[in-house]
Amino acid sequence: MRMSNMNNFSIDPTDLESSVLREQRRAEELAYLYQFALDLMTQPDGNVRMIYESVPAAMLTVLRCDGAVILLTDDANSTLHAVAALGEAYSDQHAFAELIAEKRWASVKSGAMGSVLGAPLHSRDVLLGVLIAYRASADTPFSDNEIQLITVLAGVTGAVLSNARLRQRLDERLSLLQTVLESSPTGLAIIEQSRLLMANPAALHALGLNESAFDQLLLIDGPDGLLLERLLEGLPPSAIASFEYRIERERRPRFLRIEVVPFGSDKLLAQVNDVTLLREIESRREEAVASTSHDLKTPLAVMNLGLSSLLSYYEQMPDEDRRTMIEETLEQVGEMKTLISSLLDHSRPHKPHAADVPPQVADPAFYVGQVVHELSAFARYHGITLRWHASSDGSLHLHCLPDQLKTIVRNLITNAIK
Repeated sequence: MRMSNMNNFSIDPTDLESSVLREQRRAEELAYLYQFALDLMTQPDGNVRMIYESVPAAMLTVLRCDGAVILLTDDANSTLHAVAALGEAYSDQHAFAELIAEKRWASVKSGAMGSVLGAPLHSRDVLLGVLIAYRASADTPFSDNEIQLITVLAGVTGAVLSNARLRQRLDERLSLLQTVLESSPTGLAIIEQSRLLMANPAALHALGLNESAFDQLLLIDGPDGLLLERLLEGLPPSAIASFEYRIERERRPRFLRIEVVPFGSDKLLAQVNDVTLLREIESRREEAVASTSHDLKTPLAVMNLGLSSLLSYYEQMPDEDRRTMIEETLEQVGEMKTLISSLLDHSRPHKPHAADVPPQVADPAFYVGQVVHELSAFARYHGITLRWHASSDGSLHLHCLPDQLKTIVRNLITNAIK
């Protein structure tokens, strides 16, 4: 075996010093890049402007280049456009960026115009853009170590930029959702552990609350019991889907239709609809139908008696009596039309509640006289003669609703005749 001559082996001190300096420089670059990546990833999500400002500055520091550019794709991922730049610009940077985007890996190009280095920005296999570093001197091309550095920087930037974009889109959707909830006529409230976590304006209005009720126990009590107890019945395993709840108010009660949707073990979403107007319309319609059914009995009885008499004694009756009987029947038809029209008016949603209609100053004798005239024929067919003598000189006035006054007088006289 032949041994090598150790006397022929030597180390150039200059080469050794250069190697140590390179390793020291590389360690410093990696330490700077690590700290920069840490700072970048701990910034608040959605701060895109900070990314645009800090990344080119980091490229100038780490890569010792004369210019740095960030180019991003548009929404259609079809073209690249510069969003941030520092230092000198490479004249053909867009063409080079397109090449990097197509190849999807870092590349170097050197020539008379200088040296240019590019790396793709991507996240989850989605191309976001390209980083470009430029040196004006062709004598200092980018090294393999610098290619690795820009690749690492591009990876960190792509991840942070993707998160920032996701946060921006999330904020936009949350803002849109908040606008929809605030303008929705349907009340929505979230209950967590017996406390009102949040509610939109429609729910607060329906429940008679304000934002000070947030994070407080829901202590609404009414004739139907504690609202909180009714809501908690919607939690598993009972899962009562919906119920109606009444809240007493100074002027009139409020009726709520509440749909309960549980989510999680201790949370539920309550959809609150104020159905007070619907319940008032239903009640008003029932009252109007009952009242009109009662009031229609009188004109129908008059018409029945009149027409029966006319049919039985038509030949024996003088023309004047027949004409009177027909006129009285037509008057009763007119009264029925008035009653039916009033019933239809009470059935309409826009019809004001009786309590909301202001009373009028009226002479009661005038309206009593009208009712006596309307019921004269009805009384006559029962063998009764109605006479009305107003003792008032017109100085007596009442604050009343004329239609209701006539209804009361009509019911009293009709019941007395029967």
